[in-house]
Amino acid sequence: MSNDAVKKQILVVEDDEQSTRYIQVLLANTYAVRNATWAEAAWRILQENHIDLVLMDISLPGEENGLELTRRIRASEQLHALPVIAVTAHAFPRDRENSLAAGCNEYISKPFERGLLLTTVQRYLS
Repeated sequence: MSNDAVKKQILVVEDDEQSTRYIQVLLANTYAVRNATWAEAAWRILQENHIDLVLMDISLPGEENGLELTRRIRASEQLHALPVIAVTAHAFPRDRENSLAAGCNEYISKPFERGLLLTTVQRYLS
């Protein structure tokens, strides 16, 4: 059994390569991290794998943004309880309200302190 088989699974839905790499570095020692750069790829991963938590960017390329994907997750019988944390550069109060209204459990604006991300993730996965 591989070490990743016992680790909690996090899906990072992020189209910015630098942000993805940074989050991967922060989480990879403790969690198994998968990445998707657009909503449809993320949806496929969610359908085909057990994921314990999603870190969701709001702005994504393609037809569906992070808020729409979050709504789709909440509407899914299999995924509706999956923790979704918005991690986004959209940093206005309205963006936070929209993220929470779409079904995100938490909202973290970029740039974020690494400790904030780690403690928020840990709170949902412990």
